[in-house]
Amino acid sequence: MHSSQWKYDHQATSFEPPRAYLLRGRLNALAWRLPVSHRVASRLSELVYRNPPIPAELVVEVISTLGAGNVSCWIRGGWGVDALVGRSTRSHDDLDLLVDAGDLPLAVSLLERIGFKEHYRVDSDRPLFSRVVMHDHELAGHTVDLQPIEPASMEWAFASGMIDGSPVPCVSREFQITHRASYRHRRVDRKDLAVLRKSAVDASTPAVPRRMRAIAATVSSAAASLAASLTGRAATSLIVPVPAAQRLLDPSARVRGLPAHITVMYPFLRSREMSRRERRRLADALSAVPAFELTASSIGRFPNVVYLKPEPTSSFLAITHAVMALWPQVRPYEGEFEEIVPHLTVSYGDEAPSGIAEHLPITAPIEEVWLMRRLGRGWVRSARIPLGAQSGSRR
Repeated sequence: MHSSQWKYDHQATSFEPPRAYLLRGRLNALAWRLPVSHRVASRLSELVYRNPPIPAELVVEVISTLGAGNVSCWIRGGWGVDALVGRSTRSHDDLDLLVDAGDLPLAVSLLERIGFKEHYRVDSDRPLFSRVVMHDHELAGHTVDLQPIEPASMEWAFASGMIDGSPVPCVSREFQITHRASYRHRRVDRKDLAVLRKSAVDASTPAVPRRMRAIAATVSSAAASLAASLTGRAATSLIVPVPAAQRLLDPSARVRGLPAHITVMYPFLRSREMSRRERRRLADALSAVPAFELTASSIGRFPNVVYLKPEPTSSFLAITHAVMALWPQVRPYEGEFEEIVPHLTVSYGDEAPSGIAEHLPITAPIEEVWLMRRLGRGWVRSARIPLGAQSGSRR
């Protein structure tokens, strides 16, 4: 939506959203007041409301306001991508800002002066999880997400960019790519990554033909992956492979080195942390979980994700909980989701692959967990860890 359709004057601390967003905002407020669980309220909220797109001139105003107050901040997320490439690549429902933790109270105060009010806050010991979310309208406001950090620990992560002709502080391309490797990608994340990678190649080799640029990008990725492997910094994950579902995967869900699978734990430990002792501990823990038979007979959906529902869910949860009991600091997708939902992703988007229902149900024996290690743009298997004897069998 073009910014001229949004009537706001932050100097006068007033903001008037279009009527459609006001109606959706009221429905959203009603959804959160219903006597239902947080998960149900969240799903209802997603159906009726999305934050209004935040315009470039408002981003510049927010940054200018904070800069005038000597608040150290850096744009990340989708607007951070646009700042790095110096152009608009898509609309953005919020403005994500890293803020020096010591400047956070001042940042909140300064934004209040231009019409924003605190919507909610989250306090956490996990990096990049604490935040103060502010809106400039009670029901349908633009959203600024302030995320406190300790800048001295991540000096490599900062850069400068351009939005609407104005220079702005932002996080580096390396930070944007590295951070997105820590959680499951949505459609907008995949688009942002494509923009970042293309801009990196274009900036470094503008006169090189496209095919040579692609080769250079692959070599660069391989070199980075090799460096991570040599230093033990490569990411790892735990999955349950389901080869019987491989033919059902849409191209969007195919990742080099990964078979059709149910994720047990991602992100897991860094490769350097998976010593022989830790692998033995993991093997001992998983040997207490009996092998079982998987059945997938129905299709489920998350936002932009289509998946098969594996049964019995209790067996998959038992594997995940066994891992969490050994390493309490790890959580599936870093605790981003309130509920752990075992799922076998078959495509990204809103549509299920054509003809998939004809191949259901799928049944398969589940007898082992694979330890996977990141390598370049794909994954390699580091270990196969067997589960315990199936109930009633003599494995």
